[in-house]
Amino acid sequence: KQKQIMRTNKYRGKTKDGRWLYGDLDTLSVPGPRIRYMEDDGCIYSIEVSPDTVGVCLGIYDKSEALNEVYEGDIIEGEFPFCFASADGGIEDEYERLKGVIVFTDLAFKVELEAGSAVELPIDFIVIGNSTDNPELLKEEA
Repeated sequence: KQKQIMRTNKYRGKTKDGRWLYGDLDTLSVPGPRIRYMEDDGCIYSIEVSPDTVGVCLGIYDKSEALNEVYEGDIIEGEFPFCFASADGGIEDEYERLKGVIVFTDLAFKVELEAGSAVELPIDFIVIGNSTDNPELLKEEA
């Protein structure tokens, strides 16, 4: 028999009173999305969160000393590769330090850069904030 491995998704969302909650996404509740999580006392709670703050955990960590979990909606900073044609007709890579927000587009998680283009996640990056609490980070000079 072949053993099936199921991936468990972890989500986060921000409550109306400003708390970030981490857990399962409860979409069956009315009126809006809720995060279902367990408190230290063992009780399970399902609390409504703002829909525009909900993001799924990518299952990876950034390269900072803190090893932050990475979520959709996080703002990251890293070295992004760009290819261009060299004078001899070959292809060269150049790296540029940029900031962008993690989005789900074209069936993949990508980084939306300031110019509006969505590119693959770089290998080496750090989480510097999120688009809900720190939108100004995307407007600053990298």
